[in-house]
Amino acid sequence: MDRLRDMYWVAGGALPHILSNQDIRSKLSPHEVDFLRQYSASVMDYRAEFSNELDITASITHPPKDLHVLVRVVRDCGVIQTELGSIDFQKGQRFMVRRADIEHLIVQGYLEEV
Repeated sequence: MDRLRDMYWVAGGALPHILSNQDIRSKLSPHEVDFLRQYSASVMDYRAEFSNELDITASITHPPKDLHVLVRVVRDCGVIQTELGSIDFQKGQRFMVRRADIEHLIVQGYLEEV
């Protein structure tokens, strides 16, 4: 189960991103998929207690220098709710946004830092 937890954190806690990848999904047993879903639910419950102060799913390999980051949309990802309201991320656009609001989209490859 350690490798499943590692996979979860490497993907920034983005369970849909993990489970929608057919190569990864084909290598997981139904028990492992259930484990990932339950683990993700537990993390989200825990995270909800203090999400305004800290995003525990954000990458800490390279700590951010700023709270906000300039990003370019690499793949359409639709409307995302942020602390300041909703943003419709369409390919080619650039935005200055709060890192904690979009870190998971960077990890998943929808956005890239400029």
